[in-house]
This record gives sequence, structure tokens and C-alpha cells, in this order.
Amino acid sequence: MDPKSDEHDKEMGKNQEGPLTYKVPDEHVFKGVKLHDGMLHEGSEEADIYDNLELTVDDCIVASYPKSGTTWTQEIVWLLHHGADTDKAKETTLTERFSFIEMIQQIRKVPEMLPPKLIKTHVPYSSLPRNYLNNSTTRPKVVYIARNPKDTAVSYFHFYRANRAYGLYKGSWSDFFEMFINEYTVYGCWFKHVVSWHNFAKMEPNILFLKYEDMKKKPTEQIHKIATFLGKDIDKEEVLKLTEHTKFESMKSNKAVNYSSSERIDASVSPFMRKGQIGDWKNYFTVAQNERFMMMYEEKLKGTDLTFEFE
Repeated sequence: MDPKSDEHDKEMGKNQEGPLTYKVPDEHVFKGVKLHDGMLHEGSEEADIYDNLELTVDDCIVASYPKSGTTWTQEIVWLLHHGADTDKAKETTLTERFSFIEMIQQIRKVPEMLPPKLIKTHVPYSSLPRNYLNNSTTRPKVVYIARNPKDTAVSYFHFYRANRAYGLYKGSWSDFFEMFINEYTVYGCWFKHVVSWHNFAKMEPNILFLKYEDMKKKPTEQIHKIATFLGKDIDKEEVLKLTEHTKFESMKSNKAVNYSSSERIDASVSPFMRKGQIGDWKNYFTVAQNERFMMMYEEKLKGTDLTFEFE
């Protein structure tokens, strides 16, 4: 194979010409989940570390489908575990304070992390580490954040475009829309992911299910909710401090959380933190796309009590 062509594929992704033929660099499946370059492979040493991960009730996992408010939730969780020390939070990047366990380089450091171990994941519930699924008495707390799927899709589109790990996607919004509704994106189907986590959150007291839209509209209430779930005492002044520190404008300008130093993100295409709005989907979805999507939304969520705000 021509080395130049191979390098081009690795950097830019393959088959840019069509929505359902596009592949991210080193696209592969791990535990039923589509992943990209730098992430876990079946049968690897890191996969063994993943499955045998030893976490305790004092540790915490922040889980989500991509582009749902994960970074926002991580920062709140970290601050609640560290006395609302916003100055200390600014000293170290979030990627150093949390371990993203699907990433090869990051899973290696988890066994040596000091408690409380703070973990990030985008996997669906069924793809969690085997040790978590098999040990119901020692499970860590899990904070799951979900965002309405139309805004998630738009945010994910821009993430695909700006992220080298996703091949700096060059396709149109219409093409990406087809990828999203056909379960072709990295991490797969939004509906299966969110519904699964929502169902298990109703059965397992160690899982807190949150919505991005609630956090956006009622931030102090949601911070209190997370603190109570984690068993952390927090006074009114600290809640206001965390609310100010974690509002979108503050996060976007905070180098510890905005990924401005990440080599993977091309901010000239789209910054990691773009708008943080509810309803940006209106600037992208056509009438036909919206009608088609809402039919799917109603069908996929039928029989659940799960609803989302779209504006």
C-alpha cells in the first residue's frame, strides 16, 4: 500500500464520499461498541485491565453518550470531591483529573490512581467493565448525563469535523444526520444508549440520571442534587461558586477544561466547547429531517417515561 495513502487515511478518515461508508481512523468494535484510533481493542492487555478494573463505593464514574455535557458534569463531580476548590481545579487539566477508560493510554493509569478514582466513559451500560457488572455490592457511584438527541447530533457533527481521532470529517450535515440516525457514529445508537442507562438508573441506586437541559435551566438545583447523591455537604456559598465556575462561558475560557491544548482538536474548525445552547438544532435540521427524526424519537422512546426538552 502506498505509505502516503495510508497516512492520509489515518489522518483524514476513509471514504469521505458517503455517509454510510465513512470510517474514522482505526475504526473497530470493542464489546459491541464502535471505537476509533487510540482506544481499546479486544484481547489486548489494556482490555484485560478494563475488565478487571477494581473500583469501590468511594469512586465515581461520569457516563454519557458523546457531546451530552460530559465535561461539565465531570468538573462538578471533581469539585464536589475536592471541597469546591475552583483554584485547584484550574491548575490541572480535566484529562489528568479523570481517566477516560476507553482510551489505551488512560486505562493503564487507573490501577495506580489514588482514591477517589474519578472515571469517564461513553460506553453503553452493557459494555461496562466485567468487574463492575459482576460485583453489585462494591459498585462506584455513576452520574449519567443525557442531552436531547437533536442538539447532541449537531454537537457531535462539529466534534467529528474538528477531531483528528474522528478523521476531521469533511461530510455535510445532511450526511452526518444519516450517520446519526442509522447508528453509524462512534458509540452507536443514541436511543439504545440513553434508554439502557435510564432503565438501569431506575433499578440501581448507585446511578444518578441527569439531563443537560435541567442542568442548563436549573444549575444550582442540579448541583445540589449531585452533591446529595455523592454524599457531599455543600453550603449555599459553595453552590453559587460552583454554578459560576461551571457555567458555559466560564468553562469555555478555562484552559483546564476547554481542550484548547489538545493535539486532537482543531479549534480552527470548531472549538471543543462551541455554543452550549438548548435548541441549536433548529439551525441545522430541515423540516423534513425534523419530521423524520421526531417519528423515530416517538417510536424509540415509546413505552418509557423518558422525555427531553428541545428548546
